[in-house]
Amino acid sequence: MALFRNYKKLPVEDLIALIADKNQEKIGLDKAFSEFHRRFINYMYKVCKNTCAIKCIFDQMEINKIAHDAIRRVYTGAQSFTPTTAELSEKEKHKRVCGWLGVIVHHEIQKYLDKIEKLKDKIILTENIDEYAAYVNSIIDEDEEISPPSLYQQLLEEGLSHISDRDKEITFTYLTYEDENGRIPTEILNRLLKKYKLLPKYPAKIKDRTIKKLMLINPKSLNQKTYDTKIEKSRKKARRKTKRFPPLDRSDDSADTGTG
Repeated sequence: MALFRNYKKLPVEDLIALIADKNQEKIGLDKAFSEFHRRFINYMYKVCKNTCAIKCIFDQMEINKIAHDAIRRVYTGAQSFTPTTAELSEKEKHKRVCGWLGVIVHHEIQKYLDKIEKLKDKIILTENIDEYAAYVNSIIDEDEEISPPSLYQQLLEEGLSHISDRDKEITFTYLTYEDENGRIPTEILNRLLKKYKLLPKYPAKIKDRTIKKLMLINPKSLNQKTYDTKIEKSRKKARRKTKRFPPLDRSDDSADTGTG
């Protein structure tokens, strides 16, 4: 039966229901997931990439792995999606699915960050700490410089520190839930409007404004450099404009000429 089903024309919620049904023939399951992957992989990768940037994750291989883990989570956990009982248009259902996928992506990113923190906090246990210390001290230091955080990472963290909690929450919410048209599910939007007492048109504007601020890469250091350059130029200009007075025309002192 699965061989004759037109998966490209299936409503999105029916597609998820087929992916959740692991009792069907594998060929039908694969076809359903392949169609779902075709429809939503670009959206999931976009959400993953944008959220990773906010979380200061810039390694492309890590971003690809997180996106892969997120789409795999859809395959294994499709039964967690709750279909709507209301009479909604296919467009509204599509927005709900995008919100669900945003949560999955956000969850995978958080898992990645938690894993990194555990690795940082991992304690090396040894029976004899003195022997271990002696071993560490015996290692010859290599002439390898430890690369500091990139300028972009530093500036992004600096920029985030100057953004209010309200603007950060609104921006993170949009990056997590927004669909390809830049909209978020109505119930999530209403929660933001109620929490911050905003009109419906303002959250999207706040999100755009916040992202523009971050994309400016905090020109503080650049301004400082420009300011120093301007000072140097102004000094040179002032020196060029300074008039040099002629030497004083002093009459010879007769006592010094030996004629007096």
